[in-house]
Formats: sequence, structure tokens, C-alpha cells
Amino acid sequence: MVLDLFLPPRCPACGVPTGVVDPGIDELFCEGCAVSIEPCDGPVCTRCGVPLSSGTQDRLCGECLLNPLPTRGVKAPYLYGGAMAQAIRRLKHLSSAWVHRPLGRLLCRAAPPSDTFECVVPVPIHRSMLRRRGFNQAELLGRTVAACGKRPLLADALIRKVQGADQRGLTRAERLAGVDGAFGANPRATDRLEGARILLVDDVVTTGATVAACTRELLRAGAKSVSVLAVARTPPPDWPGSERSPLPSALESSEN
Repeated sequence: MVLDLFLPPRCPACGVPTGVVDPGIDELFCEGCAVSIEPCDGPVCTRCGVPLSSGTQDRLCGECLLNPLPTRGVKAPYLYGGAMAQAIRRLKHLSSAWVHRPLGRLLCRAAPPSDTFECVVPVPIHRSMLRRRGFNQAELLGRTVAACGKRPLLADALIRKVQGADQRGLTRAERLAGVDGAFGANPRATDRLEGARILLVDDVVTTGATVAACTRELLRAGAKSVSVLAVARTPPPDWPGSERSPLPSALESSEN
């Protein structure tokens, strides 16, 4: 990973050099990969951030009408699929920590104004996964967002107590039950969480179960509010083209 610092800018999806030192939004990915990236710029659920297939106004989705997430809202600038999904998989499962830099740039551009949050908290991974991977991708992304917003990163605010199980094919309610008790607030961080408006950062949001579980723990620890920022949001199964934008794989759905 040290060599990554000396290599030229590369496409985060396929790894080919882009040759662009200070890339714009369309130059972070190579030309071939960029065409498959879909911005999440239409109407979305104001609570969980899922794209809505009808209407022109942001509103609550059907899931959140019945069981709203405890977050103030989920913001993700891109849909999970195509080259964006490939880049996230590369970051998480191919030990390509350098990918957090271009993805972090995208997050900084999508982040809420820094006066709306006091600190940044990454979604944690289990210590066994941390040993295998060597880093927490949400922490790397969160560090970039925190630096851009000139806000502190509370990397140890949350602890993943239980390693996740495969959650493919489960509903939001089933996923919520699956992560019940999986996270906890670090007792050593509660004084920094008390009364704070928190920006919770992750790489991808699928149903919102993980960020909901983290949010509940932060609120129990005294946080005033929790907003969520992620690189990508998985579209609903009936979303046009969703057959080309699969849900996260077993590795991704079983552990952050």
C-alpha cells in the first residue's frame, strides 16, 4: 500500500492510469468505466435515501412510512452498480486502500455544509475483518470528509461487537433484526458524542439496516442527531437496470 502513494492517478474501478493529476468529476474514472456510473440525482426518500421511481418530489418511501430509519437522512451521490460497484469492491476486497482517495473526493463534493455537523464517525468493521483487511474503508473515507469539513474524525466512537452474517435476499426488517446488538458506542467516546450532531460515513447503503443500528447506538450515547453520507445507494429491485446493478455480494453483505 505504500507504493500506492507513488503511482500515477488510476481509475478506481479498473485500475488503469488516468493521467489526470487533479481530476474533475468525470475524470476520476477512465472513459470506459465512467459511462456505467449512474448519479443518484433524482427524487429520493428523505429518510433512507433510496431512489424513488415515481414522482418528482423527495418524500418518504413505503418502507420508511411504516418503519422510518432513525437517521436525519441518508445522502449518497451515486447508485450502486457498474463501475461504482466495482470500485467499492476493489476498495474493500482487493486490499486497494488507494481507492479511498478518488471516492473520498466524491464524498467531499456531496457532503453537507460543515456547519451542520460537529464530527464524523465511520461505520466500524469487526476486529477480525480489520486484521484481515488491514484497514476500515469507512474510516479512510471518513478521514477525507472530516479533513474537507475541518471537523474531527471519531474513528473509535463505535465498535462492531458481532461479525455479520450473510444478509442477501433479506428484507429491511430482517436485516434490522440481523444487526440488532451488533454495534455499540465506545464508552471512552461518550463524552465526545454527548449533544453532538454527527455525520456517519460508510461506503454503500443497501437497505439502511447497518446505518440504522449505528445511529441508534450513537443516539443512546447522547448524540443530538445523526445524518448519513455514503458513496453509493443500492437501488430497489424494480429500479430500471437493476439487473445490471446487483446487490452487494456475499462478502459485502456479511461484513462492512
